[in-house]
Amino acid sequence: MTDQRDFDLIIAGAGPAGAALAYRMAAGGASVLLLEKQEAPARDRNWVVDVEEGCFSRANIPFPTKDSLWKKPREHFLATSDMQTMIEIERVPLVSVKNDLYIREVLNRAVNAGITLMCGREACSPILNRDCVVGLESRDSSGAKEKIYARIVADCTGINAALRTRTPDHWRMNESIEPEDIVFARREVRSVRKDLLSEEMICKPYRDGVRIDRSGARGPYSIESVFLDLKDLFVDILVGAKPDAGGKRTCAEMIDTIIDKMPFTGEVLYGGEGPIPIRSPHNCPVGNGIISIGDSAFQTVPIHGSGFASAVIAAEIAARNIIHALEIKRYDRKALWTYVSEFARGRGALIAYYDVIRRSVDKMRLSDIDRMIRAGIIGQRETVTGLSVRPFPVSPVYLAGKIIRGYRHFPLLVRFGIAGVRAKMEYEKYRKYPKYYE
Repeated sequence: MTDQRDFDLIIAGAGPAGAALAYRMAAGGASVLLLEKQEAPARDRNWVVDVEEGCFSRANIPFPTKDSLWKKPREHFLATSDMQTMIEIERVPLVSVKNDLYIREVLNRAVNAGITLMCGREACSPILNRDCVVGLESRDSSGAKEKIYARIVADCTGINAALRTRTPDHWRMNESIEPEDIVFARREVRSVRKDLLSEEMICKPYRDGVRIDRSGARGPYSIESVFLDLKDLFVDILVGAKPDAGGKRTCAEMIDTIIDKMPFTGEVLYGGEGPIPIRSPHNCPVGNGIISIGDSAFQTVPIHGSGFASAVIAAEIAARNIIHALEIKRYDRKALWTYVSEFARGRGALIAYYDVIRRSVDKMRLSDIDRMIRAGIIGQRETVTGLSVRPFPVSPVYLAGKIIRGYRHFPLLVRFGIAGVRAKMEYEKYRKYPKYYE
């Protein structure tokens, strides 16, 4: 089947990046087609995500309604891998959001504003004409194919980057991700069965209303988070690890290990898992007539593996650039480069900064991470700074405090300091990213 259609913009993928871009483009009055391979929007995103609180205003998208917000813990702790040392994390700058419900909220507003949403149709490959993307080929669940044309195409298809990876080699867009730059994460919210619950069953250190983030649960770059709530009767579990870290257990098996210690748990209320890119952002996420946003452009923060905030911030920048390109009727790489430059100099510089930190952590032993937490080299301030996605402070008072706390672990302190210096250098390099494509 072949059908000629004409849109200003086709967006492939209705995740956070695609939904935010559709919402922003609808406000600009463009004709937009949003394709989603699932039969219903966000059907495969039935999990809770932790999101930087300020990203919604930065991205000019609605703050989540009460229905799509998840409960906050009363207390929040960072723990060593053996759970013997715990540091309370105050003023956590995150909100927990029901991913599927929030995406639907944004999409409903975009559809009401005039965009066209087509579910059950997967983007397969870009259509090229004279070295320019002019649309894409898609297929439905039966395998029937359709060509759809547009002035600009946005790849928001996630880590697989269905369109970006099929662009011409000389565009330098089709870079694939290396296995060492991927982490797998799974999050489950399970009910707590009151009929099976007793004080004796709640094993330490888990407590009602408390979230504990166990660092190094399965290798240096890994996390195991448990939030138990006995008032609303649920346990919220998040695990993340590199596939080659600490054995071959999957994320689901890691969660099962925790559940075995909690025989009072019941059915899964929310849950999902997937691969996450953890590396510096793609250096060239635009081509003639095409733009890549979110995980497809490696825009996830490596320090904690969350890409939601980066995706919606990138979508806001991309929307402004696309609207301008449509106004001047230019869709080539030079016309779309403002998006690349603005993102790289801002959010991209922070992603690159934390990629250096992540690579340093990858080379450490698990015992090194534990010692740094116990010594106060990694503590409340560093955790909040990382969750806020800001560079670590480098004031003399801050550095003096670290030296006083960590002098007994001087080699570790030096490694931490060197990583910080290298990260700062990478950050400054991205802050000077070329304003114009050459």
